[in-house]
Amino acid sequence: MSEQTLSDWFNGRHHPRDLDQLMKVVRVLTRWADRPPAQYEPWSRLLDPHHEGPGNGMTKPVANGPLGRDTSHEESTTAQDVLHKKLPARLSRRNLLVGAAGVVAVAGLGLAGQKMFGTHSGGLRWKFPTEAPVNSQPVVADGVVYVASDDRHLYAIDAASGKQRRRFPTADRARSGPVVANGVVYVGSNDHYLYAVQAASGKQQWQYETGGPLGWSSPVLDGGAVFVGSEDQQLYSINVTSGRRQWQIDTKGTAWGPAVANGVVYFGCDDGLHAVVTTDGTHLWTRATLATARRPTVSNGVVYVGDGGGNVYAFDAINGEQYWIANVKGELWTAPAVKDGVAYVGSDDNCLYAMNTTDGRQLWRFPTGYQLRSAPVVANGVVYVGSGDEHLYAVDDKGTEQWRLNVGGYIWSSPTIADGVVYVGSPDKNVYAVFT
Repeated sequence: MSEQTLSDWFNGRHHPRDLDQLMKVVRVLTRWADRPPAQYEPWSRLLDPHHEGPGNGMTKPVANGPLGRDTSHEESTTAQDVLHKKLPARLSRRNLLVGAAGVVAVAGLGLAGQKMFGTHSGGLRWKFPTEAPVNSQPVVADGVVYVASDDRHLYAIDAASGKQRRRFPTADRARSGPVVANGVVYVGSNDHYLYAVQAASGKQQWQYETGGPLGWSSPVLDGGAVFVGSEDQQLYSINVTSGRRQWQIDTKGTAWGPAVANGVVYFGCDDGLHAVVTTDGTHLWTRATLATARRPTVSNGVVYVGDGGGNVYAFDAINGEQYWIANVKGELWTAPAVKDGVAYVGSDDNCLYAMNTTDGRQLWRFPTGYQLRSAPVVANGVVYVGSGDEHLYAVDDKGTEQWRLNVGGYIWSSPTIADGVVYVGSPDKNVYAVFT
């Protein structure tokens, strides 16, 4: 551990990540206590009472005293005064450093405790290891986090402890975000199947085979049916109890994650945004987009959707009338998050955008270090989003960063918020739980 690292730690530029790092600090300080001070070491002026400071031989005033007190304004208090007058004569150099290490340890324990036990925003509550990257969006129900992994399993994780409760195997990678209702978890896999799994036992209730991988298309539930798009360019309606198909329609391209509201399913595909009736798949309307339409969001009677050309649209949910279109100069992959008159979208131009839902006017943009293919989520005036620069960001409703957390890989997983904790998957094979 370098002197610069310790200096940064003492000055608050970073903190010990865990107890192991904290104990390294204490051990280093203890070893230093047994070494004679070098003539020009920065610590020498403090630890050697006979060492003269620069210039006229007088020690310069200490800007921040040994216990963090500003002593520069006191007439006669110098580092020598501290050592000669304030400390007992029997206090050796070793005792001073060991004592300082003890104070540092107590302070560090407080800081490390904040990071480990999450007493501050952005603090890690736990992380759960899987055996492959986690690109699925977690979902939380009844104190359990459900998330799929590229290791071909659906996991059930205790939300409080981060311990595994059970896992369910799939025959291929599962990147679909699961959905939970009435004690059943529904998840799609690249093995072409949509699975219904009993939440309490982890046993399969049924499986339905589509004509292609389900890829990134997460299912949605409404009225006793689960709706999912497949890479076979079909949208399926499947009975939640029996697992039997109710209807399917041609989507003229992959139907990226659909959205449901008021008896209508909305989905984007190559030729635009579509709206169909949930009961029988009857087509209501289609609205062309300038590039492939992606995942829609429905809010207050308006459908918001982005496309592959960086365009964001607002359509009337009933008749498909276009209210506005705006451009953010980067390809859009995920559903907008809409809250309190603002739509938030992440773009391949590395930025998170906030737009007025009335007219599409840009309110602000927040730059990250790489592409955003993680859907933003909003809670209590803060937007959470993952970036390709390996960070999970928390940004307030003015576009100001509140905190960021490095998760060790490009974030494809979209975050989920529940009970003051944000959950997100990472390519480093972990699921993270972070205090908001």
